[in-house]
Amino acid sequence: MDGARGGKKTYLVLPAGLKELRHWLAEAQAPSPVRDELMVRLRAEAIIGPTHLIAKLERLAGLHREKLKVYRQIEARDFSQKRMTRAEKLRLLVLEAGIDFETQRIALCERAISILKTS
Repeated sequence: MDGARGGKKTYLVLPAGLKELRHWLAEAQAPSPVRDELMVRLRAEAIIGPTHLIAKLERLAGLHREKLKVYRQIEARDFSQKRMTRAEKLRLLVLEAGIDFETQRIALCERAISILKTS
């Protein structure tokens, strides 16, 4: 591992780890089940009525905005070049999935807040 505090970290995969990665990648994959505390909280709100969920949602949306900001900074810092290697394109794809997730979560929180405020 390399990198100063708060800096970019680089990890080295040892030969035994590469062997395990190859084995794991060869295995079939099923869709992951969704286990999401936010969805449970929203369902609970629907069942038991008004709670203090708005404040929690506002805080959660703020945390997702902070994470999105970090991801955007990484995107600008690490992926601004026009030509990328295959590995860089794959890392960018993973980062973009994180950006999409954070963006979706912000929108979900904002929509839930709107519903709760008008109900």
